Amino acid sequence: MGIMKLLQLKNFKRFRRQLFQRVTAKGKHVHSPSDPGLDIDFSINRILIVKTVQSLGNLLGLTPLLSELEKRFPGSEVDIITTTPMAQELYRNFGQIGRIYQLPRFAFRQPVKYFKEIRIIRKRAYDLVINPSAFSNSGRFLSRLAKSTNCIAATPTETDDSAPKHFAKNPVCLLRRHLSDCSALVKENYPPLEIRLSQREADWGASVLQGITAPMDQENYRTIALFTKATGAKDYSEGWWADFYGQLSEKLYWFKFVEILPADGHSKLSFRIPTFYSSDIRKVGAVISATDVFIGADSGIMHLASAAHTQTIGLFTVSDPETWAPFGAEQCTFLRVGQNYRQTIEEVYELVSSRFPKPDRHPSRPLSNNVGQRSFM
Repeated sequence: MGIMKLLQLKNFKRFRRQLFQRVTAKGKHVHSPSDPGLDIDFSINRILIVKTVQSLGNLLGLTPLLSELEKRFPGSEVDIITTTPMAQELYRNFGQIGRIYQLPRFAFRQPVKYFKEIRIIRKRAYDLVINPSAFSNSGRFLSRLAKSTNCIAATPTETDDSAPKHFAKNPVCLLRRHLSDCSALVKENYPPLEIRLSQREADWGASVLQGITAPMDQENYRTIALFTKATGAKDYSEGWWADFYGQLSEKLYWFKFVEILPADGHSKLSFRIPTFYSSDIRKVGAVISATDVFIGADSGIMHLASAAHTQTIGLFTVSDPETWAPFGAEQCTFLRVGQNYRQTIEEVYELVSSRFPKPDRHPSRPLSNNVGQRSFM
């Protein structure tokens, strides 16, 4: 039996999980809410965040914590442990970011590379380590392994009814509960998701969008971005999206529709409308930021839209909106999608038309809503 097959066995996975749990059962002292709060003074300068999940949504969910650290510790430098190269691009415009350590996703498959990176991490001492992932064995392992004076970590047994369930708010709440001068501010407004596009990136996105949607009356048309891909039970069929788009475009005829294509380049609308594709996540965010409204199922791109400061409407079926709803600087909301998709169309129409009412001079329906134009970047 090959080593890769061995690593995939259920018994081995169970052994690996138990090993991590035993290793992380004991270690350095981790602050809990009952401990005296950490004093905000000039001693907190080097901060390490451990976030080993690799999904786009979870990476974006860390940006409110980065904004909070900028506010609480403006003179500090923040390093991050992750398992995906995407983090380097996503956090590029956060000024406090120092080094991003990229570990192999599966330590047991690439042990040499994994422990080589661990040695590099261990060479630096930190004033504060933050592990916001309560159910991550690797997160607990790495946060205890790092050299630090203080460690703040979420734990599965640590419950607080006052803490928000939302995945992007919870890390900020975790930090506030452990700071001596912020424990009373747990429910204060939370920083939104951000990708922090530069002006150059935003201008580029607007230029590309204009090229995709031309020719059109720029003064009277607004733009809606659709993202039709999701994973597992969160996904909707091609037929569902075809009906949804067909009826919504008739009702919102003063809008131009653009489909943001997923990584596989597949269009569930069969390229009936203009499309945009890029493997560069910041370019995708730049184009979405130039649109007026984003509509999509619960996915990483939905969170990217809210981080790009676009009005975002998330369509939810199985996932919990209280935890995963879009959360950004612009108006973000969610709709529960049931069997009657016509009701969903009416709800979307009310949300969009209340924010962007019909123009005084009604434009005619754009021909290119039925003719696809592709853009690849």
